[in-house]
Amino acid sequence: MTGAVFDSIVEIYHRQLVATGCADARLLDVDIRDLTRDQFDGFRKLTAEAFQDKPLFFKLALTFARDAVGGALAMALRKLDADTLRLNQAADAIVMSAKGTSAESLEANFAWRQIIGSR
Repeated sequence: MTGAVFDSIVEIYHRQLVATGCADARLLDVDIRDLTRDQFDGFRKLTAEAFQDKPLFFKLALTFARDAVGGALAMALRKLDADTLRLNQAADAIVMSAKGTSAESLEANFAWRQIIGSR
């Protein structure tokens, strides 16, 4: 559950960086674990340069991601019964409380971890 939430925050953060021109759109299609050392160093250099130019955009992107997922978590808590809570029910409530692409990210990450089924 924690991994799915974390991965969703990172994914939303990356989308925001791409949307504001702080990152190349390829960021959304690549798993950095699959990069060679040289590719990773190039990626890191470009990211560092973008951060130097637009540090506020990075902060705003992370704030957006935090708020999107945090808001969904907070809304979901209101819908859950602590006495009968199951992990899949919590995940479903979080997805249903999220909006737009945030809901898609959360759903995909919960499904990937088999917390909920694919829809």
